Amino acid sequence: APVVLAAAGSGDARARADTLTSARLLSARLGAPVTAAFLGGEGPDPATALASWPGQDVSVAPHLLAPGFFARRLDGLDVRVAAPLGAERSVVELVWGRYEAGVRGAWAGARDGAGVGVFRPGT
Repeated sequence: APVVLAAAGSGDARARADTLTSARLLSARLGAPVTAAFLGGEGPDPATALASWPGQDVSVAPHLLAPGFFARRLDGLDVRVAAPLGAERSVVELVWGRYEAGVRGAWAGARDGAGVGVFRPGT
């Protein structure tokens, strides 16, 4: 059955590309079609993405870390909606791995010159 992967959305094209990549990876894992949707920014919103599967038994998988503003925007959908990712061990392990890479400086320069996402030793 089709799945809509619902992300917060962003005006940053890299964030949108990451969500589209996540949708492709989830599709491969499930062996089912997955459509990316965005709760803000550019791209289809979840209701529009759901409408592209008329008559299908579609579910929504939030690409969100925790309950809150964006997760509540999924409450009105008349389909099954999974819980946000939450404080799962696998999520914490991923955060820890990214943190360690940043501490080692492996992530420095990965983002723009404004310092967004850049680890700077001594700051």
